[in-house]
Amino acid sequence: MLRLATHDDIPQLTTALLNLKAQTAWKDEPLEQNPQRVAEFVTGQLTSPESVCYVWDDPAHGFCGVRFAWMHLPPHLPYVFEWGWDGSPRAAVRCWRACCEWGKKRGAVYGLRTTSTPGSRVTERCTWERL
Repeated sequence: MLRLATHDDIPQLTTALLNLKAQTAWKDEPLEQNPQRVAEFVTGQLTSPESVCYVWDDPAHGFCGVRFAWMHLPPHLPYVFEWGWDGSPRAAVRCWRACCEWGKKRGAVYGLRTTSTPGSRVTERCTWERL
């Protein structure tokens, strides 16, 4: 079942983001992995009108969160960028699609997300998608 993330989801989202970092190209970077700071980040995203997070929790679990922004370079197109995702591929994609719809309703033209590249030294890449 697809739903908006709530305050009750913060511990699970925090754990998922920390686990995700350990599986990405960022795993060797000396970035602070403090659960409290990650939880504060998630709380900020959940309370911001410029951000949304959807959770899928039946039967598989997944989530995706995006933030609305404007491109820095002309023509300054509006877009959404993924700030976190995790879970089964099917659940995460459903959440991504819901996030894109949320962005389209606010005028976003593109969506920016990371995709994995198995078998590569670089374990992820950014992908632009026209909404």
